Amino acid sequence: MQQKSKTTPKLVIRLAVAVAADIEGIRAVMAKAYSSLGAHGVYSEAQLLGQMHQFPEGQFVASYNDRIIGYCATFLIPESLALKTHEWATITGRGYASRHDPHGDWVYGMDVCIDPEFRGRRIGQRLYNERKKLCQHLRLKGVVFAGRMPNLARCWNSVGSAENYLKLVIEGKQRDPVIGFKIRNGFEPIGGLAGLSAARS
Repeated sequence: MQQKSKTTPKLVIRLAVAVAADIEGIRAVMAKAYSSLGAHGVYSEAQLLGQMHQFPEGQFVASYNDRIIGYCATFLIPESLALKTHEWATITGRGYASRHDPHGDWVYGMDVCIDPEFRGRRIGQRLYNERKKLCQHLRLKGVVFAGRMPNLARCWNSVGSAENYLKLVIEGKQRDPVIGFKIRNGFEPIGGLAGLSAARS
């Protein structure tokens, strides 16, 4: 009599540069990952095409059985813009990555989202690693990005501000899956943006 294995079957996840054919799948993942944000949480087809056009090698997808389960959006920007106070909508060209500078010395991470069904499988880690490898390959100074704070809205009455919420997350007194994940990956929060937080590594 054979004893069944209790281990979780290993998923074969494929990472690739995103192309136009992936857009429908990317938008579906974003709708699930940012369901609390409604339509505001999903890039339009035009925005995704803009990101792919501006910096093709900086947009990545993770897929399982030909289904998109993760997306990572990236562009390059000079340090003079990346590390000073800015608004996410302005620095990203309202989500189109139109501020991409091929001579930029920092990688700017616009977004990383994972299908909630596949969280806990280190898919986000693998997408972040692709971003880091891109930075090393291009011999840039580092990675800077803005991150959504999905738990902020439900805690607003108790924390009072985005800045205080971020401070509590850094101190380990408040849990946030997005910011917490980035801190665990060696990124250092450097401040808050309008509706987002910024970090660098």
